[in-house]
Amino acid sequence: MGRLSSGFYYIKSKKGKVFKVYCDMTSERNSAWTLVLSYSYGNVSNFRKSLIESFSVDVDNPNWNHYRLPRKKMKTVMEISTHWRITCSFPVFGVDYIDYLRASFIDFDPLGFHTSGDGVCKKVEVINIRNYNCKNCTALFKQEKLIEPLHYYDYEKLCYFGGMIDRNLNKNEYFGKYEIKRVDPLFRCTSGPKQTTNMWFGGYV
Repeated sequence: MGRLSSGFYYIKSKKGKVFKVYCDMTSERNSAWTLVLSYSYGNVSNFRKSLIESFSVDVDNPNWNHYRLPRKKMKTVMEISTHWRITCSFPVFGVDYIDYLRASFIDFDPLGFHTSGDGVCKKVEVINIRNYNCKNCTALFKQEKLIEPLHYYDYEKLCYFGGMIDRNLNKNEYFGKYEIKRVDPLFRCTSGPKQTTNMWFGGYV
């Protein structure tokens, strides 16, 4: 059997509707990943919607700069997945586990996650920000409908991982949201207007 290659594929929902997606079959050994959301830092103002909300961008044209599947189609992909991950500028760096996040849906369901106030400690399998990292640990996440998208909030050490990345500079929003005053220019997702944040659903075989 030949090895599957990365590229465009089609997924069928339970209702029989077919839609086009981009799949990564090669960046991590024995795994397959479907791109569900991707945007450049220059386009961040158009992507400040939570994953709780139904919102779509360029749904028929998977791309790196301005793309998001609607919630129903994300759920279709989630049903055949065990994990989710976020990469930074995947077309440039691929997966070298720097500026990288991965969690299982059992431990952390981003489509059902809702917070208010200071956020919630959630278990992740891997989190790496500028080579600060941990595995199988908790980190602080926030997401609130109509207010803020999913993101990791590095401010105080409220969870096992946290409060260590340029705290004195108040640069503390990673893997989403990215308000100007809180953006870290050394983080790959936000190091320039063309750098991208990429969210994937998938798993290991």
